[in-house]
Amino acid sequence: MLRALGPLVGSLVAKLGARREAEDQLQELFAHLLSVLPRFDPDGPAQLTTWAFTVTQRWLLMQKRRAAPTLVSIDGGLHLPSTQPGAQELVEGQQLAALLRTELARLPEDQRRVFELTQLAGQPIAELAALEGVPVATLKTRLHRARAQLVTRLGPLLDRAPEGGPHVASR
Repeated sequence: MLRALGPLVGSLVAKLGARREAEDQLQELFAHLLSVLPRFDPDGPAQLTTWAFTVTQRWLLMQKRRAAPTLVSIDGGLHLPSTQPGAQELVEGQQLAALLRTELARLPEDQRRVFELTQLAGQPIAELAALEGVPVATLKTRLHRARAQLVTRLGPLLDRAPEGGPHVASR
């Protein structure tokens, strides 16, 4: 199982994980996959590869949430000048990324999965269709619906996105 999933999970860790800790994250992730493998239902609706991708994405998201710094308001009129140019834009971009994650979580599972795997993880849609055993047109429809919902929900915020901030890629 690990040999088959290794390159696929490794590519997700490389794209979505912490760059400096990719090898450590990959090792921890495989340990996690092995610990939750008994929960996988071979007779269920998901294939092993799809299930492993979902577990990997959720694990990586939890790792990012744990590592995210907590911003604390400073009272008392203390105003320190920014030591980093564009600090406000950076914060706005992080807030927009958090909103995107929230809206992705609100999507139906099949739409969210195809969006994340193709747009965020860079998986080819044809390869994903073969893995899931569905026609390419079905995945394209799911992807289109996911994009439409995200644009509807985040449209006004995307118009205000800072230069270089998160973008919804179109493929």
